Amino acid sequence: MYAYIILSLLLAVFATDLVAADGAHPLAAAAGTGAVTVLVLMAGLAISGYILLRRSRVETDEQRFLRTVGLLGRLYRTVIVFAYAFVLLGCGWARVAAAWAGQTGWSVPVLAVNLVPLVLLLLVGWTALFWADRSLRTLMFQRAGAPVVARHWTLPRYIAFMLRQYLLVILVPMVLLLAANETAARLLPEEAAAGAVLAILVTAALLAGPWVCICWRTESLPESRLRRRLVDLARRAGIRVADVRIWRTNLSIANGCMIGLLGPLRYILITDALLLSLSAEQVERVYDDIDAKRAATHYLHQPPILVEEVLNRPE
Repeated sequence: MYAYIILSLLLAVFATDLVAADGAHPLAAAAGTGAVTVLVLMAGLAISGYILLRRSRVETDEQRFLRTVGLLGRLYRTVIVFAYAFVLLGCGWARVAAAWAGQTGWSVPVLAVNLVPLVLLLLVGWTALFWADRSLRTLMFQRAGAPVVARHWTLPRYIAFMLRQYLLVILVPMVLLLAANETAARLLPEEAAAGAVLAILVTAALLAGPWVCICWRTESLPESRLRRRLVDLARRAGIRVADVRIWRTNLSIANGCMIGLLGPLRYILITDALLLSLSAEQVERVYDDIDAKRAATHYLHQPPILVEEVLNRPE
């Protein structure tokens, strides 16, 4: 998912930098955007309907069905990226953005307007897939014998989660970085501007851990045996962490990760579903399978860990 959103953001930057305001037609751009949005919605509903109708196949051929669902998900995300590119360049949205916001002489307002169709298409896509996603997650948790299932998700909570998980965590930092870069280029000499931009990038990288914790709605895990075990696990791996935090997912994802470049800004995250579904030993085993050195320097977002897989893993 992150790769598709990053690609879309790069499209927005490309359109902001290279598309001029010549020939801007706001009504035509709005009409084209509306038509493309409807087509994306219909495609998403078709995929969602297929998953709902075929979900019983998970009982007989789970792996094949999940591979099909994954393929459909990747295909749909690709459709959204191409739809967004068509809205920007084919429907003339980028030209309208350049005409509306380009009068300020700053590129960041133009970029902000260019990002509006992306947010709209993502909201439509997530809405179309919500019922299938919730149903499939619930079914998989039930098959695993877990007490926590995805039925706790409502559509507003689902949309809010997806916005925090996949868009806010990347979109806001990128816009702020571009704004800082443009400000430095306008106000400082060339060499000083380059140094300022480098300092901003380093600061952004260092603050990535805390920012993700904010976007993903985390809170500190209370003092407990599990907390002590996870901190001890990190210590044995030679990794310093600032905190162990609960990652709120509306009880729908059993997963865990470690984020942050430096010890004082590095965090172990454990989702609410994983916390409530597994014992301390099983949770530790999940983290013990993570390459701690790599996790300390990279974002680690793996597909949801099926509880059944963890419970049945050989000693």
